[in-house]
Amino acid sequence: NNGQICALSSRILAPASRYDEIVDAIAGLAKGLKVGSSLEKDTQIGPLASSEHRARVESYIAVGKVEARLVAGGGRPKNVGDGWFVEPTVFADVSNSARIAQEEIFGPVLSVIKYRDEEEAVKIANDSDFGLGGTVWSSDSKRAQAIARRVQTGTIGVNGYMIDLASPFGGIKASGLGRELGPESLAAYQQLKSIYLPAGGERAGQGRPAGSQRCGPVVFRGGGANAGQKKPAGLAARRQPSNPWVNPGRAARLAQSRQICSVISDTGDAARRMQRRSRFGAVIMVF
Repeated sequence: NNGQICALSSRILAPASRYDEIVDAIAGLAKGLKVGSSLEKDTQIGPLASSEHRARVESYIAVGKVEARLVAGGGRPKNVGDGWFVEPTVFADVSNSARIAQEEIFGPVLSVIKYRDEEEAVKIANDSDFGLGGTVWSSDSKRAQAIARRVQTGTIGVNGYMIDLASPFGGIKASGLGRELGPESLAAYQQLKSIYLPAGGERAGQGRPAGSQRCGPVVFRGGGANAGQKKPAGLAARRQPSNPWVNPGRAARLAQSRQICSVISDTGDAARRMQRRSRFGAVIMVF
């Protein structure tokens, strides 16, 4: 992607005790990357999307040369043929308030920022208008997970970053609204309706029926084009023991036992049949 990806981790936070060592390692890695045509198998860094975008990235590199110390790249590679290429670029001694640390460059440019302790590292990580993704690296996985929970991002990886298609993906702050992937992505396609009951009971003059339970949502696929369609891979393990992806027959049984009060279906007729079979006072259909 050559740095042209929304979840790019463009700030590297390194402990002060090992800062020079880490800067040297990252600079060495950047200098060793093969830049060239995306059609060549051994290429590691390809061209940017357009001439205009390369000019924008180069303008940020020019700012970085004033704000910080250039330790790798910073120019255009030679002898790589036609294309809008930029060398993999690394800056050290970067203040987190610098433009190259705070603004989205969208190119192969890294800023290495020093921190004294974990508290300062978390503070620096969260001092950003963006919050889509990040990573925490440590030989102690539990320690890394504890830090990951404190970082204000919609997604974060521990010792790697691999998107899980069964898990919601999205950002916070200026990194977007809503979620893609996972069951949470259905929210963008749903319309919710509130039914307000008289004060003093779920029905006028009545409390909740004896033996009734708190109800939850159920999601199923009805007939037609999606008949017999399997539940998405990974959702069974994710949703146990209360897996909402059920077939219409089981959904009807749950409705009769007052264990569900909402229906999410890709077939409106199936949802209406469910409503008629439910014993619960107010069934909300979402389809």
